[in-house]
Amino acid sequence: MLLLPDILLEGKAALPITLVIHELTTNAAKHGALSTPDGRVDVGWRREAGTGALVVEWQERNGPPVTVPLTRGFGSAVIERSLSHDLGATSALRFDPGGVRCVITIPAAHIAPTDHRKPDHV
Repeated sequence: MLLLPDILLEGKAALPITLVIHELTTNAAKHGALSTPDGRVDVGWRREAGTGALVVEWQERNGPPVTVPLTRGFGSAVIERSLSHDLGATSALRFDPGGVRCVITIPAAHIAPTDHRKPDHV
């Protein structure tokens, strides 16, 4: 089991990253790794050394063979442009034969400080 660090996004970052994860998941369920019984998606994240940026990595495995689409649809536009436009983030979407891979880098300015103390009251 891999333990990933707790990350708290600023409110402005929550919607764009949610839209991108939703789009990746929908595409994986319709066409990719999640459309087959043996398929899987590995998702991980880390803070980038030096800049403190959040790096999210999505990798599909064991799905049908992947081919580069002839045209880019709405989903690709959401993945490639929404984070850049809204957050100054970058995303790299690759259609590798073994599975779709997406790497998203969100600037540290959109990462809220995490406080692991429990609240005094609920």
